[in-house]
Amino acid sequence: PLRVAPNKKEDVFVSAANNHQASFENMSNLSSSMQDALCTIATGGGFAARKLYSDSDESVIEVKRPVIINGIENPVTRPDLIDRSIVLTLPKIEEVERKRDAVLEREYLKDVPAIFTGLLNLFSATLKELPGINIDRPPRMIDFSYLGEAMCKAIGNNISFNDLYKENRTESLMHSMDSSPAILAVMEFLPKTDRREFKGTLKELKEILDKSHRQDGEGWPNSPKGLGNILRRMTAALNSAGIEVEFLKRENIGYPVHIFFQHKKECENNVHEAHQVHQNSGSGQNLINNEQSGERSVLSERNHTKEINTEKTYTAHEHIFSDSKRIFEPSVPPNDSPPDNWEEF
Repeated sequence: PLRVAPNKKEDVFVSAANNHQASFENMSNLSSSMQDALCTIATGGGFAARKLYSDSDESVIEVKRPVIINGIENPVTRPDLIDRSIVLTLPKIEEVERKRDAVLEREYLKDVPAIFTGLLNLFSATLKELPGINIDRPPRMIDFSYLGEAMCKAIGNNISFNDLYKENRTESLMHSMDSSPAILAVMEFLPKTDRREFKGTLKELKEILDKSHRQDGEGWPNSPKGLGNILRRMTAALNSAGIEVEFLKRENIGYPVHIFFQHKKECENNVHEAHQVHQNSGSGQNLINNEQSGERSVLSERNHTKEINTEKTYTAHEHIFSDSKRIFEPSVPPNDSPPDNWEEF
């Protein structure tokens, strides 16, 4: 069931341990510790705490689960969680297409046999294709990426799942930079330098940024160390925009850092792709999923299939599988044997 936003990190692990999938409703923001916990749940890990009414006993929760989060804003901002996420923006359901809960429930129960049959057949075909899949430069979620490529091949889709996966990640990274005032300040400052680069200590960089930007806003670093932590955390996002960050060996005057644009041609390509994805994201309001409209952020779980439902159709996300053809059409009679053509099924 959909749950309200958890108050503590422990609540996330308890919810995941007691359900096949953890779902959280109407999330507005996620603290750094909560995003770290979701990273652990997505790829597998444990949470330990002292047992109640005990001084020396320990309670350990070890779990790996897919997680679904919905909300008006995209609460996923840390690059390590973005690497484990797929962010989907679902179209608005027009007023004339809205249906009562009773109608949706009746239609769903009617279509369940066809949906379940489709899922099993797709999973079987995906496992058949999986041994022949090879990805030259796989992302962090390697097993999930291989499974996605095998699924695309199983349905006869020529589009690379890995390319779509990277595009989704780039879009999310661009949004994460928009949420960091310090990173926006660096991106604004760097092109104004003589050689389009900065080489100096974190203290010097912070002093420069403090002179040209407000220092009292949320997310602004209070110290050079804080600025360094932000740069390290957002290095992947900056790379997607064509900016490299190198941390050099500590000196007596502080920690030197070198921030510069990548090779001109490579930089232009990366910035163009990043801005193209950013523009295509529309208003930037991610993760909407109320009664009639929305989006879901699905945290990938290694070695498990991920089926993403959209709207009331209960079909796989059409953008991923192209041609606007649904994999599982609710109109398929439950008792019919599944056809060979996956795109029409």
